[in-house]
Amino acid sequence: MRTFIECMSEKFPQEREKIHQLWEFLYECYLQPWRHYHTMGHIDLMRTLFDDIKKLLKNPWLVETAIWYHDCVYIPGSKLNEKMSAQTAAFNLSFLHSRDLLDEDALRYLIEGRADPRKSIKRMFKNDWKYFRDMDYAIVAADSSKYDLYVHGVYLEYRQTFTKMEIKKGREIFLKKLLPRIFLTEYFRDLYGKQAKENIERELANSDNITEGIY
Repeated sequence: MRTFIECMSEKFPQEREKIHQLWEFLYECYLQPWRHYHTMGHIDLMRTLFDDIKKLLKNPWLVETAIWYHDCVYIPGSKLNEKMSAQTAAFNLSFLHSRDLLDEDALRYLIEGRADPRKSIKRMFKNDWKYFRDMDYAIVAADSSKYDLYVHGVYLEYRQTFTKMEIKKGREIFLKKLLPRIFLTEYFRDLYGKQAKENIERELANSDNITEGIY
């Protein structure tokens, strides 16, 4: 895995000072005290998976950049997290060079998964978005103990805003919607689909046992 600084320096080798400033900002974002799952640990998991699939991507650099930024804005329960993270990523990219609308629009699409991006952007990057989305959801295919830690992290984040029953109901809706098509790419389905399905079904059947001790 390479660092954020190495990633940015590949494209902007003359901007080392600015890149270091952006890294300091980004690192502080993922250290916010209300984060329990959406931390640098989540980013590191995606980076590990990225190294395995980058050869399958049209634009690996943009996908790698999207990984670093996609949860930089995170407020539990907010519906604006992805949009604001995408806006932050696009703004920071413009800080390093003259505005490149293709890069900015593609980065927004990768992070937000918008239903109505420019048709040319969606056509060019739809496959990359599917891999990005599968990396983002890959935690559901972790071994059972790591999966339980992930669930704990989600409950700890959301309990600042919602009751246990509200979180449980929201998880049930999310998981039941996810279950028929957990992964979008054949690569992730073949490698991780079975374990992911087992984890999700176990949480739906035994969420109280998994979250014991949080409340």
